[in-house]
Amino acid sequence: MSIVESYRCDKCKQIKPQIEIVAVSEQQDLFDTLKSYPTKCTLMNRYDTHFCTTCYNEYVIKPAEAAISKKRNPEGYNLKVLELAYHLKKQCITATRESS
Repeated sequence: MSIVESYRCDKCKQIKPQIEIVAVSEQQDLFDTLKSYPTKCTLMNRYDTHFCTTCYNEYVIKPAEAAISKKRNPEGYNLKVLELAYHLKKQCITATRESS
């Protein structure tokens, strides 16, 4: 029997194995808002905020692909991904603060 480390996604509230979870640091960047709340894939037990890869695909990747063609405008696509990822991380941090 093996032990599986798991965390709760602060967006969908489901418990997922560590391999499907990304930790979010609550550190803000005052000069570049889109780079606020960096993500961490190691030492996840140090962070209180997490989101799962399923939510990331559903709320960041799919809407970005629907809005902007990755092949025609890669810079615009990357900016859209940064914007949507920022909103996902901000929502997760807000949910963590409200539950505390």
